[in-house]
Amino acid sequence: MKNNLKQYFTFAARDRRAILALTCLIVLSLLVPLALPYLVSDNATDFGEFTGQIEQYKEAIRQQEAEKSQKGSKSSANNSGSAITNEIAPFNPNQLTAAQAQQLGLPPKVASNIEKYLQKGGKFKKPEDFAKIYGMTDADYQRLLPYLVFEEKPSAGNAAPEQATAETKTLPPPVPFDPNQLTAVQAQQLGLPPKVAANIEKYLQKGGKFKKPEDFAKIYGMTDADYQRLLPYLVFEEKPSAGNAAPEQATAETKTLPPPVPFDPNQLTAVQAQQLGLPPKVAANIEKYLQKGGKFKKPEDFAKIYGMTDADYQRLRPFITIAPGPAAIANSNSGKEKTERMEFSNFTDPNMPKPAAKNTGIKIDINTATAEDWDRLPGIGATYANMIVNYRNKLGGFSSTEQVKETRGLPEETYNLIAQQLVNNSPQTIKKININTADAASLSKHPYIEKDVAQSIVNIRKQHGNYASVEGIKKSKLIDEALYRKIAPYLTTD
Repeated sequence: MKNNLKQYFTFAARDRRAILALTCLIVLSLLVPLALPYLVSDNATDFGEFTGQIEQYKEAIRQQEAEKSQKGSKSSANNSGSAITNEIAPFNPNQLTAAQAQQLGLPPKVASNIEKYLQKGGKFKKPEDFAKIYGMTDADYQRLLPYLVFEEKPSAGNAAPEQATAETKTLPPPVPFDPNQLTAVQAQQLGLPPKVAANIEKYLQKGGKFKKPEDFAKIYGMTDADYQRLLPYLVFEEKPSAGNAAPEQATAETKTLPPPVPFDPNQLTAVQAQQLGLPPKVAANIEKYLQKGGKFKKPEDFAKIYGMTDADYQRLRPFITIAPGPAAIANSNSGKEKTERMEFSNFTDPNMPKPAAKNTGIKIDINTATAEDWDRLPGIGATYANMIVNYRNKLGGFSSTEQVKETRGLPEETYNLIAQQLVNNSPQTIKKININTADAASLSKHPYIEKDVAQSIVNIRKQHGNYASVEGIKKSKLIDEALYRKIAPYLTTD
């Protein structure tokens, strides 16, 4: 037993060295923790400030998350319609400011993105463009979609200075003109803005041609007001140049020219103008210009008549005599018009026809009278007669005799002259629009109903159902009492 133990604990020299090294390592590992406090300095690093900054950062993150959660709940409330109590009016997204966008219930960031997009020259051309604004949710887009109106209708405050100036200054009296012969300068002389005038010139330079009045209205930037103002003066004709005229024709015209006599251009008729040697088309343009209320104030105005050549003007210039005072005085006793005009007895044709006498005793129904009937009234020529009938057709009929004086270009003095001869015996002939079935486009075709008003009528119908009566349109903030009385005769719910 003893020998076995001795043999068990007997090691070779190599084993003894290994056991000694292991024992030293064990002792060292036990002593190091005890000696460590004496080996390490007590000056520890202070992380208090860094720890405080971390806590502030965490607090800021928590506040941001709380704000996002609050905004999310507000947005959810807006989408559900519980938080937005104001009635939304139709609006043009191209005119929006950030403040107006927020009033529509859009988040501040989305409102700011809209304003930045517009300030950088962006433009919404269709509803889908509005949905592409960064941050715009589908719920907000679908909520505002029925109220989007895309139109060019700058307000007075947003109008460009040159446009504002053009609106405030007195527009020159237009004369008959061929739009296919217009230059930019001539278009501006007609009262059109420089940009519109330039667009007309570019269109013609590229080979474009105006075939009918409606083509002129399609010029980019042309407002309906300018188009309606110039419409009566549009003349579509081919104006041959002097160089293209046949030599024998020019010679014949020179030989047959009558000797001119002093004349007042404000008293000329087409026949008398031809007696002076002017071409029929130029003579007709003079008569049209005078019938539409135009007036020659100085000899140079006579040269501006469309088709007037410099040769004809220089030939007649010494004989132009413009009388000061009114040209015609109505005689209420005899019922006949006495006209103060130059005598043309020296003309080559002594049998020159005189204008047909007007009947001051007849009465006409404003809704059934034809252009020929209107032409029988004093002061109303063929041009005015057609203009009145055209305006009546656009309205769908006259609801009162006073609407006749709304005809564009009809002088108030002329209306006052015929007012006593007008009656309204057929108000039932007025064409009415069903506000329960008509869309915004159909409503806005009426001269009294603007696009935004038409859209508001349709929006109210969509929100509250069909109208029980026409008075229901008064719910629109865009329709005041005056406008309601004006458009009510043209609306129905049946």
